Amino acid sequence: MNALKSSIVIAMAALVMIIAPAAAADERSNFTVDDISNFFHAMQKTDFGDIEISGNNITFYSPEGSVKCRGEYDYVGSKTVDFQGYPVEWHMFNLRSDKEGCLEYKHVIATAVHDEAGLTHWHMRYGKLCFDILMENPAYEMWYPTMAANGTNAEMVSNAYSAESEMIGAFAVAAKQAANNTLSLEKWGGRWVNTEPLLDDPLMDPVYEAAANAANSLGEKSVSN
Repeated sequence: MNALKSSIVIAMAALVMIIAPAAAADERSNFTVDDISNFFHAMQKTDFGDIEISGNNITFYSPEGSVKCRGEYDYVGSKTVDFQGYPVEWHMFNLRSDKEGCLEYKHVIATAVHDEAGLTHWHMRYGKLCFDILMENPAYEMWYPTMAANGTNAEMVSNAYSAESEMIGAFAVAAKQAANNTLSLEKWGGRWVNTEPLLDDPLMDPVYEAAANAANSLGEKSVSN
């Protein structure tokens, strides 16, 4: 599938229908309109408003329109990663200098610009984390901030997604399943003792002596062989 012609979000939703059709039928009835709205907001969550790109410079604006960050970026290559059998190509850009206000946007990854039902757009991720984490960590697998062409309005966005409601629903099911399979730190709850400071306790001396004897014995056997 050509990423220039089809939304990556929609393409991945189609994959979900193939890999989890049975689960979708069981869980879809648990979703409310608010659930899907919250899913869309989470999928496209950002901490800025619009962005503007000129040459190698990216300007991140606040939702109110003031400048949050204006930085110069270097292109460092592209990498294609797998999403359940579908190749997604990310282009990587690195902030040239650690200027104040821009550290949250140190790394930027972007898909190619493409069109879906008249909506010209591209997807991105950003952060201080390394590129591989942004591209491959399961925690970000369904995070797709979306930048649309200047002048885009709510009607255009609605039209672009309306024909894909079934696939988007399946995509939401996959997100729910992934969340259910995510480990929580609750399994490690409680206070734990770090054993390193205990290694100097005299009670450890017999352990070290026994281990030394065992190591020497193995060494002698190795030499004799």
